[in-house]
Order: sequence, then structure tokens, then C-alpha cells
Amino acid sequence: LFMQVAVVPPGCDELSAEINFAEFARMVSRACPLGDRNRAQLAVHFEEVTGRKDSQADFPEFLRLMSRLLKDNFANMQEHTRTAAERCSPKRSSRRHSIDRKS
Repeated sequence: LFMQVAVVPPGCDELSAEINFAEFARMVSRACPLGDRNRAQLAVHFEEVTGRKDSQADFPEFLRLMSRLLKDNFANMQEHTRTAAERCSPKRSSRRHSIDRKS
């Protein structure tokens, strides 16, 4: 996901790729709702991790951001990602329902 939206600065290789806040917010919005309040909170997280306002996040910063969001359960992200994963995995979803029926 990161490399699909990341920008590689001129004269650098892919290891120097970065993502701006707008792209990061767009990526997060695919996993959980980003209304005005959540978007503002996301901007605070972005600035705290990158140490720069209205800047870019490199891949290690991106990983720290995602780890923080999941740990803090930002915008109920854990539930949204679990639900999305279950929709994408019909075997797991049907297996879970069959387990539930046995109990």
C-alpha cells in the first residue's frame, strides 16, 4: 500500500520513498471512517511521529504510524480491519460460523 502512493524524491531510490498526509489519510480512510474529528486526530498522530507538520512520512515512520493507530484502536480501526479481513476470506468466515453453530 505504501509504495502504491509513495513519492520517490528525484535522484533517490525506492528506499527513500515518502508519503504525504493527504495520501496517508486517504489510505487510512479505506480502513475506517475519517470525519472531521478523526482527520484532525490523525493529523496530530502524523505530526507527532514525523516530527514535522504538513510534511512527508518515510516507510519506517509509516510503520510507526500504523502501529500506533492499531495499538490505540484509532477510529475503531481494529474492528473495521477485522471485518474487512473476514469479508475477504470466505473460508475463514464460513468456518467461524460453523464453529459458532456447534456451541
